[in-house]
Amino acid sequence: LVAHLAVNAILMRQAAERILSAGGYHGVAASRAELAVASYSLAGFAIIAAALYGVAARAGALVRVYLLYMVLTLLVDGYCVVEAFLLTDACGAVLPLEEGGQGYFCGIARATGGAVAA
Repeated sequence: LVAHLAVNAILMRQAAERILSAGGYHGVAASRAELAVASYSLAGFAIIAAALYGVAARAGALVRVYLLYMVLTLLVDGYCVVEAFLLTDACGAVLPLEEGGQGYFCGIARATGGAVAA
């Protein structure tokens, strides 16, 4: 629980920095993904705090709410890993070489992405 709370704090800090640097205090230029990460992390603070209290007070309902939050987090993270490594073109990130060898480095990028996703 404490480690998940720390991860939420880091994600919240990064999202807040991007939102505030992009569009000032109003967040006009912030993307929907950044706002979604910030709001999900902010909701996570309350859920994790309730789960910590639930562990201390032996209140199983609060811990079950955290379990649902954790399952949703794992599903979202799994989707992001699959999208980043399998659904996007890894060859687009390979820098063009003057002497050739693009196919080799494209294959290495695809294999590495598949290994990380697995």
